[in-house]
Amino acid sequence: MIIGLSGPNASGKGEVAKYLQSKGYQVYSLSDVLREEAKKIGLDQSRKTLINFGYQLRKKYGEGILVKKVDQQIHQQGIHPEGNIVVDSIRNPGEIKELRKIANKKKVIILGIDAPERLRYERLLKRGRLGDLKNFPEFVQAEKRENSEKKYAQQISKCIQLADKIIINKGSLKQLQQKIDDFLKEIENEK
Repeated sequence: MIIGLSGPNASGKGEVAKYLQSKGYQVYSLSDVLREEAKKIGLDQSRKTLINFGYQLRKKYGEGILVKKVDQQIHQQGIHPEGNIVVDSIRNPGEIKELRKIANKKKVIILGIDAPERLRYERLLKRGRLGDLKNFPEFVQAEKRENSEKKYAQQISKCIQLADKIIINKGSLKQLQQKIDDFLKEIENEK
């Protein structure tokens, strides 16, 4: 099975990915791929730069380019075809389409992770990741850029609309993990 994770900045996608990894899933991040590609050509790691770079890559190579790069990583590592995989940081509907295309008979479930805007901003400040925004107005502006109508841009709201399931993460980490456990039970019961 492949679980694709989508959601806005600091919604908890990374925590979900870590938790699924603790349950045996192999985790790949489209954001990590983007950061690696940006680093290769000497770009800084600011959120604004990465958003623009992602747009340029999608425009030049197609909306699913980051998923294709993750697919290359999976094949280079020789992951067993039956293994469970998480693809984190889906930000464009074309990435969902590409993920479903390369799934090779595996079931693909897109999981949207969301949380209230102010709570996500507070989480962002606590995590202190390089390239994160430092004030709320910048955060709100970045949110707008991440929900563009442009074909090759980030369209997180559209990705959430395409999700098979949405989890609202407004509680503790333990509560989020319980929601993931419930989600996994639902999936198991559907088999």
